[in-house]
Amino acid sequence: IVRPPMASSKSFPVDPKDYSSNWKRLLSEKDIDDYLKRKRANRKRRQPKEATTAPKRTQKDEESRTRSQSLTRGLYKGKTDSVALDCEMVGVGFNGRESILARVSVVNSHGNVLYDTFVAPSERVTDYRTFVSGVRPADLRHAPNFAKVQREVADLIKGRTVVGHDLKNDFKALMLGHPGSKIRDTTAYKPFRKLNKGDKPSLRRLAQELLGITIQKSEHSSVQDAQAAMAVYQLHKTEWESSLRGRR
Repeated sequence: IVRPPMASSKSFPVDPKDYSSNWKRLLSEKDIDDYLKRKRANRKRRQPKEATTAPKRTQKDEESRTRSQSLTRGLYKGKTDSVALDCEMVGVGFNGRESILARVSVVNSHGNVLYDTFVAPSERVTDYRTFVSGVRPADLRHAPNFAKVQREVADLIKGRTVVGHDLKNDFKALMLGHPGSKIRDTTAYKPFRKLNKGDKPSLRRLAQELLGITIQKSEHSSVQDAQAAMAVYQLHKTEWESSLRGRR
């Protein structure tokens, strides 16, 4: 089959002596359109499938699970006199500047999980803050409502010593109060503040310097943060409680 010259000789050869082997094979095809369709189909089949995000999240979950295991100190999974609390928040309102509760976790004095749930937002979320909170839209889709979670957490911590890091933010998100004598906040204990020249130390720094464990490498986990706060408290519990008795 001899094709007439095309509009642009720069794109296709006109003189047969200039035909390449590929171009000759193309011209020998009975139906150019079918040939091109087959080429496109073959190219699509050769393209690698897009990688999913699941393996990355699974890897992070595995790393988090490994660190969480190192923060547990016993097999007892029941309620204890002291528990650790931590919450994750998402943003609502203009530019997500306001915070509402998105996840809450409570662990016992051995670091084992007593309670862990996401919370259905009462307002439209404008910033999930996933890079810090670890919360995604799908996590909140079928979560229990705030009132239910608030009630269950209140029942769980009632009469118990609550350990945590900067707990005022967690209690604010939960809209709960708790007796000051029953709060052990790792940002308020003076020996811990000395590690940061008198300022509030980050939980990550406390875990690194006192426990030798790195947490919060990327997305936070309220379970892991609660476990870290409890582990730090347990490590210094004797001195901490003694200092409180001396002030009474």
